[in-house]
Amino acid sequence: MRVTHNIDSSVIGKITESAVKEAAESLADYVMDVTVFDNDRQQAAVDTGAFITSWSFSVGRGRPRGVSSRRKPRNQNPLAKAREGRALLQQDIEKMEFDKVKKAGFIIRNGAPHAQYIDLKHFYGIEARIRAWQP
Repeated sequence: MRVTHNIDSSVIGKITESAVKEAAESLADYVMDVTVFDNDRQQAAVDTGAFITSWSFSVGRGRPRGVSSRRKPRNQNPLAKAREGRALLQQDIEKMEFDKVKKAGFIIRNGAPHAQYIDLKHFYGIEARIRAWQP
């Protein structure tokens, strides 16, 4: 699962590094929110936490973070796993190179081997909601 967010060419000269980081942080919060809660604001099933901790930001090429649920303890606390996943995304944001982001935008992706399955099986529509996200 991969979603690219590009910076509108009309604002590239005016955009600041802090604005890019704020947008990425806002998107990270949104991703955690839609991953932990379903459309009715009911807590979604987080079994091992592999899906929610597999989100990563990248600019250009790079290997996505991917965690398999194989041999992981089940029935994990969804909010604890969301905090863990959000902390990992924050590390990615801190490593972003502003000049590269201005040229290529940034990519958020879930590298879990079962990411598409989770999104389709549970009808979360996470990928579509992330594509529709606006800062």
